[in-house]
Amino acid sequence: MDIISYYTNADGEEVKKSDSFKVLMLVGGKLLLIHNELTPDRLTMPGGRAHVGETLQQTLEREFFEETGVPAALHVGALVYEQRHVFRSPVTEVLCDMTNHYYTCAPADYAAVRGLHFYDLDVAESTVSYIHEKGAVRALRDSLGMGHIGDHASTPIPVGL
Repeated sequence: MDIISYYTNADGEEVKKSDSFKVLMLVGGKLLLIHNELTPDRLTMPGGRAHVGETLQQTLEREFFEETGVPAALHVGALVYEQRHVFRSPVTEVLCDMTNHYYTCAPADYAAVRGLHFYDLDVAESTVSYIHEKGAVRALRDSLGMGHIGDHASTPIPVGL
């Protein structure tokens, strides 16, 4: 069961509050992006909400498996980016208050992720649809000392994390 709470906003409307935890995985200097069932027409980072009683590690590994089909052990690194946003779900019309947390992660076994799709950071930043995901890619680039699209284009990206 996902960890979700509810509160009433100043207008008296019930708001669904949750946190989402996302995997930022670099392999060979490229970022993992996937299509998930909620947004099959968009590329995104794997991740989702924690279940009751899960650790951060368990949440990221479970979500990684659910969205990629790869049962990989992950080395969880730094929290690179967080963003809170309030929006109305286009599907349910429910008002949502969500905070996304983006963590660098490396696979314990790089062979396990060979069949997944990784993208150059320039492509990833211009391809992801949501503004908070663009922010996460920018924050990842900044954490690597790379700047944004067009900046330091020849700077090598480290393999793995």
